[in-house]
Amino acid sequence: MEGTRVKVLEELDTWASDADSSKVYWMVGMAGIGKSSIAHTFCKILEAKNILGGSFFASRASEKTSNARLIIPVMAHALARTSPPIRIKVIQAIEDDPTLAEPTYGIMKKQFEQLIYNPIRTTARTVDKLYKVLVIDAIDECIDPRVVSAFIKLVLGLASEIPLKVFISSRDESPIRHAFSSGDNKAKNFYLHDIEKDVVQKDIRKYLETSLANIRDEHCHGTAEKWPLKPELEGLIARSGTLFIYAATAVRYIGDGDEFYKSRLSEMAIQGLESVDEFQTDLDVLYIHILEKACKGKRKHEADILRHLVSIIIFLRTPLPMEAIASLSERNAHSDLLPLASVIYIPKHLEAVVAPFHASFPDFITNADRCSPERCPSFRSLVASEGHKLLALKCLKQMNRSLKYNICEIPKEFTISRKGRTNSPENVGKISEALKYSCIYWAAHLAQVKIFDPELTDALLVFLHKHLLHWIECLSTLSELQIGLKSLGRIVNVLLVSYSPE
Repeated sequence: MEGTRVKVLEELDTWASDADSSKVYWMVGMAGIGKSSIAHTFCKILEAKNILGGSFFASRASEKTSNARLIIPVMAHALARTSPPIRIKVIQAIEDDPTLAEPTYGIMKKQFEQLIYNPIRTTARTVDKLYKVLVIDAIDECIDPRVVSAFIKLVLGLASEIPLKVFISSRDESPIRHAFSSGDNKAKNFYLHDIEKDVVQKDIRKYLETSLANIRDEHCHGTAEKWPLKPELEGLIARSGTLFIYAATAVRYIGDGDEFYKSRLSEMAIQGLESVDEFQTDLDVLYIHILEKACKGKRKHEADILRHLVSIIIFLRTPLPMEAIASLSERNAHSDLLPLASVIYIPKHLEAVVAPFHASFPDFITNADRCSPERCPSFRSLVASEGHKLLALKCLKQMNRSLKYNICEIPKEFTISRKGRTNSPENVGKISEALKYSCIYWAAHLAQVKIFDPELTDALLVFLHKHLLHWIECLSTLSELQIGLKSLGRIVNVLLVSYSPE
């Protein structure tokens, strides 16, 4: 929102524009404090000045955005797009060694040198205003802390030698903190939670006053009305503390109430709070309130349907559009999920992906202590192995009902030695998003299953006996045959463990 986080953004702008300032900037903050929103706005500022070199917004919600090994190729591609001389050098490097652009490339230092360091260093004198800034947000969301640590150390060691600046934001996690403190730390550290509470709450107040006024005006149709009541507003501001995610989630929850928006704010104002000092407390209470409200009036099996849908969304390897989630779950997912629209993005367009608004919600809902039966009786916490079991079953069922010989109905004359025709975009487009996902990720989910039940075993046997070749054909059409080898390797290990005699 315009006029908020002004001092933080001014400091970032000053750092980016000062050639003599540190080459690396580490912004640290707890979950929900506003790091990603600041990073997004910072990118817009840099882009307006034509000094944004590239950005990488990490997220556990996607297999690609949680892979730290993709940061270097993504940044090299972005830098090449901003500068023709850099583009020439990057292309030359890849022509000399095509594997450089792969996320599986083994030597990270060489990859960084060939794709970023050397192209910038050798073109520095020929390009005006080369001083670019790379923005990497939420690097703690990447799944391999060893790769993250190695990348940070690499940036600290090499960025100082070329006209390049790197902004990194993360939570204050031990491997990241140790990486930044290793050797001669040349990074500027900025702790968001050290900003004076009154400064942050002033921004949150502005956000809440504006947002609630918009909700009021949307429902009052021009008639004058005094809302929100001051005690309710002050209570919401106090409860938000320094967590912008609390304020944003509360606004979505109140706004989603339509004509009941007033009662939703009043309920939040009177609900009891636990006097615990951990930062999650107020946010947990808000999430519990939303979950209990979503389950109110539902029988256990009805609440379980909602829980299964949320489990699918949380444990997907990559986000899917609503249509695909509906196909996998065999439910009217859009209607079922609407009560949780304040914590899960429910898109209006079928092709837009469904995902949690913020990482703090999956953190909460997969924590057995924070989302315990005592605290949230209607919606028990999600267990990873159970979630992957559910997804493995849904993927197998999807493949068993959808896979068939010549799934794209390609004319026979094009099916022999015509790979370029069978893999054409129009043929790939005939395969639904749900089936694509199932074909690529079913084995990855199955590998996480701890206990097989008869339903899962039967679905697997049907797939192996009736659709194995159809699956390989589908992978070939999707140009994903390498996934087939990896999947079969995983399934062999799973079967050996699950069915070996005791």
